[in-house]
Amino acid sequence: MGKRGYFKDQIKNIMRTADARNTINELQEARRRGIKSDQVPIGKYDQIHMMLDTALKNAEELAFNELESPVRLSIEQRIMEKQMTDQRAEQGLMPGIDSTLNIRY
Repeated sequence: MGKRGYFKDQIKNIMRTADARNTINELQEARRRGIKSDQVPIGKYDQIHMMLDTALKNAEELAFNELESPVRLSIEQRIMEKQMTDQRAEQGLMPGIDSTLNIRY
């Protein structure tokens, strides 16, 4: 993911946006004036963190799509297995045992 440079470039763009909007200085000034994070949460202020989260997810997706097929398929399989395990747990079913057929998998 780091070799591609996509995320690094996105961070630079977001920081330029934050600088242009004076976001960081505004937040620092608010904190100096005693405005607490529950009044002005940094995670939501000016959507900077949301932009960073989106950029990170996009970078991860690009890197994942560039993986060789066997590696990507293996990861996708593990994700599906985790989702199935989580779903069974939510239903109160033990992992690896089909309670209706008494079959282990």
